Amino acid sequence: MNRDLLELLIKYQPERLFEPNDHMEYSNTGYVMLALIIEKVSGHSFADYMKTNIFLPVGMQDTEVFCQRLTGKVLDNYAYGYVFDVYKGKHVLPDEFTETEFVVYLDGIVGDGALHSTVDDLYLLDRALRDGTLIDDTLLKEAYSPSSPRLDSQFKYGLGWILENDKKRGRSVWHSGGWPGYTTYFKRYIDHDSTVIFLRNKEQDFDFEQSILHAIENILFDEPYEIPKVPEFQLAKTLDSEFLNKYVGEYRLEDNPEMSAKVLMKNQRLFLELPGSMKLEMYAVSDTEFFLRSLSVTVKFANDGIYHHLTIHDGSTTQTARRI
Repeated sequence: MNRDLLELLIKYQPERLFEPNDHMEYSNTGYVMLALIIEKVSGHSFADYMKTNIFLPVGMQDTEVFCQRLTGKVLDNYAYGYVFDVYKGKHVLPDEFTETEFVVYLDGIVGDGALHSTVDDLYLLDRALRDGTLIDDTLLKEAYSPSSPRLDSQFKYGLGWILENDKKRGRSVWHSGGWPGYTTYFKRYIDHDSTVIFLRNKEQDFDFEQSILHAIENILFDEPYEIPKVPEFQLAKTLDSEFLNKYVGEYRLEDNPEMSAKVLMKNQRLFLELPGSMKLEMYAVSDTEFFLRSLSVTVKFANDGIYHHLTIHDGSTTQTARRI
C-alpha cells in the first residue's frame, strides 16, 4: 500500500539526489506520493477519486485503478501480462518467474501504475483533453510546459507528460509505462490532432517494440517505414553459483574512468549494475557470455592473465571495463 511506502521513506530517509530545480529525473515514487496527496485532500481513495472525477465524466467505462493480486477482484476480459521464462522457454505469468515475482509484494501501490484501461477508453481521454471538456486551456498549457524550464536538458517533462517539438511533426506530448508483462505508450501530436496508443500484454524485446512504434509513427505521417522482424527469444543455461561468483566485483569503464559497473551476486543470481541504473539480472549463454532479458544487451567476461575484463554490447555501442 502507498502508506507503507511512505512509512519506509520516513524510516530510512534515503539520501537526496539533488536540490530542487537543479536536475530532473523521472520518479515513480513521486507519483505514489501524489496519489497519497489526492487521497488526503479529497477524503477518497485514489481509485474512487479517479473514477468519479476522470473516468466516468469522460465515458471511460472500462478503466479503473485496481490491484488484482491484492483484492482478488476479477474483471471481465482482463488481459493478464506474460513474461518470457528464459529457462522454461515459454511465456508465463510474472508471479512464476523469479526475476519478476516482485509483482506480488508490490501489488497495492497505486499512482505510478495499477491503472487498467483499453485503447478505446484512452482515445476518449485524448478527445476530452483536445475538446477542453476535462481540463481547461490554462491548466493544459501548464501541463504542456517544462516543469523546470531553466534546466539545460534535451529531456523536457511537463505535468505528467514528456514534451517534444519536431520541425515536421510539431509538438507532441507522450508517456510510456511498463510492468512485467505489460508495455504502454500514449503519444498525442498536439499540432496534428493525431494520437498513437499502444498496449501490449506479452513481453517482447525492447528494441523490437521501439521499432514497431517508429513504424507506426512513420505510417501516421506518410513517411517510409519498415515492418520489424520478430526476434527469437534467448534461452539461458544454469551455472553453479560458485562459478558465477568469480565474476563479482567492480569494473572501471575504460572510456569513462570516473565511472564503474558493478557485478553482484544475490540469492545465487548474477546482476549487473551500471551507473545511474537499477540492478539487472544476467543470464548465461555460455561460461563467459550473458544477456539481459528483454533487452538487446550482451555481457562478455574475459581474463588476459592479469586483469578481469567485461564488455557490454547493446547492439550499437560497446563499452569495456577492467575489474579494480
